[in-house]
Amino acid sequence: LLVGGSTRRRRFTADMARELAALADKAAAARRGGLMVTTSRRTGDAVDALAAGLHAPHRLYRWDSGEENPYRGFLALADAVIVTGDSVSMCSEACATGKPVYIYAPPALVTPKHARLHEALYAGGHARPFTGDMDGFAVTPISTASEIADAIRARGLL
Repeated sequence: LLVGGSTRRRRFTADMARELAALADKAAAARRGGLMVTTSRRTGDAVDALAAGLHAPHRLYRWDSGEENPYRGFLALADAVIVTGDSVSMCSEACATGKPVYIYAPPALVTPKHARLHEALYAGGHARPFTGDMDGFAVTPISTASEIADAIRARGLL
């Protein structure tokens, strides 16, 4: 569970954090699993509401804890990834894993730019909206290497 937070235009509220925690708990229970949770510098005070709402077995990394950030390890070890939709980087990095990705994107949190990204990821089979259900869909990996190679060839650079 990758948790971003407030942006310049949108606020990640304690209510959103509680809802996300409840949905993630539901998903973990349905899969008889646990959660690896990492917050970001933008999660802010909502981290306390998130922490209070997590009841499934979990490891919570608080961005301001001073501990080494397990973000990359969590991505590598996860069977599936739940990510808040406020960060293009986190959504993209989650989709690059080739694992099922579920985006938590309540309208009050995401800007139109983020919503367009999510729609493109959904349409491409790279992610699905997160509603608490995780069906383990067959992921279409994001692989731009061949497109980049084609562009290099087309320009006669290779």
